[in-house]
Amino acid sequence: MLASDSTEGPTNPSKPIDESLTTLHYPNAGRLLRQKAHEPIPGYTLVERLGRGGFGEVWKALGPGGVPVALKFVRLDEGAAAREARALEFMKFVSHPHLMTHFGIWNDDDLLIIGMELADGTLHQRLKECQAQGDEGIPFSELIDYMREAAQGIDFLNESQHTLDGREGVSILHRDIKPHNLLLFGGSVKVADFGLARILERSVSNKTGGLTVAYAPPEFFQGEVTRQSDQYSLAVSYCQLRGGRTIFEGTPLEVMAGHLSKSPDLTMLPEDERPIVAKALQKSPRDRYASCRDFVEALRNRAIRLRPQIGMPELPRLVHNSLGMQLVLIPAGSFLIGAPPTEPQRQADEAPLHRVEITRSFYMSMFPVTQQQYQMVMGQNPSQFNLRAGGSPSHPVESVSWFDAMEFCRRLSQRYEERQFRREYHLPTEAEWEYACRAGTESPFGLGETLSRFEANFDWTEPYGPVPLAEPLAMTSMVGSYAANAWGVYDLHGNVWEWCADWYSSQAYQTNPERDPLGPRWGTKRVIRGGAWDSPGRHCRSAKRNADVPTAVTPTIGFRVVMLPQIA
Repeated sequence: MLASDSTEGPTNPSKPIDESLTTLHYPNAGRLLRQKAHEPIPGYTLVERLGRGGFGEVWKALGPGGVPVALKFVRLDEGAAAREARALEFMKFVSHPHLMTHFGIWNDDDLLIIGMELADGTLHQRLKECQAQGDEGIPFSELIDYMREAAQGIDFLNESQHTLDGREGVSILHRDIKPHNLLLFGGSVKVADFGLARILERSVSNKTGGLTVAYAPPEFFQGEVTRQSDQYSLAVSYCQLRGGRTIFEGTPLEVMAGHLSKSPDLTMLPEDERPIVAKALQKSPRDRYASCRDFVEALRNRAIRLRPQIGMPELPRLVHNSLGMQLVLIPAGSFLIGAPPTEPQRQADEAPLHRVEITRSFYMSMFPVTQQQYQMVMGQNPSQFNLRAGGSPSHPVESVSWFDAMEFCRRLSQRYEERQFRREYHLPTEAEWEYACRAGTESPFGLGETLSRFEANFDWTEPYGPVPLAEPLAMTSMVGSYAANAWGVYDLHGNVWEWCADWYSSQAYQTNPERDPLGPRWGTKRVIRGGAWDSPGRHCRSAKRNADVPTAVTPTIGFRVVMLPQIA
């Protein structure tokens, strides 16, 4: 768990709670908890206090079966409790992968108790960790993924698609987006704390009680809200998380005056990011981006345009990083993504065939991440096909979830040698993966029209095309055991499926943008590509799309990384 925002150190979860810590800081709460032997709700035992605010506290607790959860305590004699209850009443009908889940709400004496998922920490805590390491803020390669996920959750709230109290087409405004309310779960972000959330109306009361002034858009102080209001707060949060401070500083009145009438101070950001963020911080909501995701995509597109220009040195074709990992330069360009109608065993989600431009060059790991490389970064090897099972350190790591792969990228980016060279690692987007796999080809495979045991490790009893059958290996093979494609990348067909960054949708190609598509805004499964050691040949085609839940851990799924070098 990340360090707590609380001023007190965490207690030892294996020991009984010190009685002094059971005294919540408002009348009767301590008595209530002591009477219930640290069980404010039957079956839930308090472990440690995680944070304390003006309206109450958040505690770690153990639920039935020892499952860790978070319990939030709010005083019923405060307006905050009424706001929490009202917000949760309509939030219980809203579900999204990047919105915090609440599993219960109880009234007990003078307390409102809210049961929630237990997070690993907040982005505010992550910022403090990075600053303790000497950085001004969270590295861009890590932060941009957090921002994208937060944007997905916020846009889902803001869009007019909810049905509440018999009303259809309702939008919800969060009204308190800030780093403290962006929570980390296994390397992914969820938006939390809906105490100020409300149904979006043309105007609201001009009361601002509970708002965090540093992140509040100017229209809040004028009694107005729009779908772009949360976007402003997200942009302020980005400035703080990227550069270590917010856009206005001073007393609350001075900060409010800044939001209303002054230009934001964006000097904490690289110069080429400032106009992008400035648009999200326009005083008039109509001058901002149409959505939070549009704002984040503009930031990401700025960062990934690495195509060499006149006067700039050419990027090297091959890079070796601190793990000994070899990364191959994938040149910017365009290609046809998907499968043509004439391709045998083409699937519906591979249509329509359409042209996509990859606007920047990037590096892709020559091989899938190996067990040795994963061990070096993560300190463990979860693979089923390890040394004891016939594998080796040079076999691909597998039995890793999408979250594990994302955490590997984050930790690799934070290694001293990688930070020294400003190397930032990600999972490839689905478009990047297929672009690199095809390497300029339009055939079913980057290696040709057919797939046999001589080209890849897959289920050789089901090859693709008129080729001989064979008894399959029935396990992974050492990376690089088969030929590379034209760009020098290995194992893109078979061996292990590879996690991609995108959410999966069978309709994604119907709405793909022409440049640098990032996939749908939300979903339930993440894309996997390339086929595995147990896949039939048709599932190893360049165009074949597949997906699994991001928590999936199987011996058929691994991953490779892409690297965006020299981003300011």
